[in-house]
Amino acid sequence: MNQVQSTSQPSRFLDTIEIIALSALLAALVFYFNGITENDLFNQSLKDSSHTAVFFVATLVLANTLSQPFFVLRLGRGLVIPVAFFGGIITGVMIELVQPSLGREGSFLDVWYDLLGCTSAILVFIARRRLERRNKKILAIACACLLLSISSILPLYFHQVITLRNQAFPVIFNAEENWQNELFRANYGAYTNTVGAPSGWINNQSKVIRLDLSHGQYPGIAFRQIVKDWGQYDALRIDIFSKLKQKTNLVIRVSDTQHNQEHSDRFNRTLTIEPGINNIEILLADIVSAPEQRDLSLDSIDSLILFSTEASADLSLYIDNIRLDRRLERGLENTR
Repeated sequence: MNQVQSTSQPSRFLDTIEIIALSALLAALVFYFNGITENDLFNQSLKDSSHTAVFFVATLVLANTLSQPFFVLRLGRGLVIPVAFFGGIITGVMIELVQPSLGREGSFLDVWYDLLGCTSAILVFIARRRLERRNKKILAIACACLLLSISSILPLYFHQVITLRNQAFPVIFNAEENWQNELFRANYGAYTNTVGAPSGWINNQSKVIRLDLSHGQYPGIAFRQIVKDWGQYDALRIDIFSKLKQKTNLVIRVSDTQHNQEHSDRFNRTLTIEPGINNIEILLADIVSAPEQRDLSLDSIDSLILFSTEASADLSLYIDNIRLDRRLERGLENTR
């Protein structure tokens, strides 16, 4: 008996140290990931995927705690793994269910990330505590690593999107590459589709966005994942093609990160879209001076939105080549 106690005491001490270390790591992860600002696609996806790391460590803490003699005597050794696993999953689901009451949206993707973390932790726990054969231990840990790596797919993808977006700047959007579909969303009953340029759009053989504006309040397209710093440029250009036989109006809205959601605190302009090709030019100086109480900040642009206020009947417009331009420099070059 004395020999058993002498060998078990160091083991319990090491288990306690491990639980404390994992708990400290869990607190550090929660603190770090909560500090991430969701200001672009990469950071948003990174914060979402952080659920996997957090629930991986949390489930390890729970499984190691439940495997201590105090809990094993009350639960039984066979219930340690199920309680740790389902405890983690139920916690994740409950967190998503209460999110709407905290002003946030629940997410099935977050629950999926929670599941990856919990499953990976249980595999690691089983490999360390339950399996004897070395090849089975390696297989369990390899499976855990594979599951953990799945959580990095979207952050890596969106990191690439942000990199390509920055490389394309001052072109904001031109529909040529599939990754650009991540930069915009259709709003309020509008629909978008990437198509070839209409036959009447002379000198444009590229892909464009067809914007279908249906019945609804302010249907349109919002570009919210754009480069924020426009300070080195002085004009915004947009090419729009209309197959309609009559004129129609389209409103453009530009806001910065300080926007207070008031109409008077952003740039708004109604564009008259003629049949055929429309090459729109807007001076950035007009955008800066648009808010009534302040100057709009060109180094912190938040969104560019095009929408209709008169979509009483279905209509379609084609949009391409949204870009910034140094209008003054180009004018000087033309005079040389």
